[in-house]
Amino acid sequence: MDGIDVVLSALSDPTRRQVIERLADGPCRTNELAEAVGVSVPAVSRHLRVLRERDVVERVDVEGDGRGREYRLNPASLSTVATWLRGDYWTTQLPAASPTPDADEYLARVGGFLDGFAHSDASFFERHLAADAELIFPGSSARWDKASTVASVPGHAPYVEWNISDTTVSALGAHLVLVVATVDVRTSAAAETASVVQSMIFDDERDPWTLRFLQQTPTT
Repeated sequence: MDGIDVVLSALSDPTRRQVIERLADGPCRTNELAEAVGVSVPAVSRHLRVLRERDVVERVDVEGDGRGREYRLNPASLSTVATWLRGDYWTTQLPAASPTPDADEYLARVGGFLDGFAHSDASFFERHLAADAELIFPGSSARWDKASTVASVPGHAPYVEWNISDTTVSALGAHLVLVVATVDVRTSAAAETASVVQSMIFDDERDPWTLRFLQQTPTT
């Protein structure tokens, strides 16, 4: 297994994840960890051995206690997984950059569309664009609907910039949600970023959710 697989295998057990959560607050001795996660000392010792073998935690001497040992996280191993999760995927990058926690879920949805452009994968659009979707872009005289948008995916330049400065989320009824984001966007084909307000209406009535409406409006 490579480094990521090794760490993920260590985190596959819920008790070990509890140990990680506790150690995120600071180093602990074995008995303290056992009490914190609600298992016996021998049981938590077995989990700690797995975590040590995979370099997720390390055992260190307690200063001033010749026989004392405690455990602490190994940030290097965990950062490997964090970097992998962030990766080059807009689905994770946009929520991470969101100034509004309530918008995270919806920005992840937007990221799915951006990733579709980046990887020339129209399947996300097929699933999540409503049959009657309407999309309006500045400077474009074309009528963008589901069919034309899906057809454009293979030739669309991927986005290289999507900086969010403001986001609002508003309910429009039982199933419709309006998300308005102020962003600086740029594709690999554009020389400069464009500052736009992107308004989107999501429909959660069905599974999977769909995007019903999108409009980009230049801020200047």
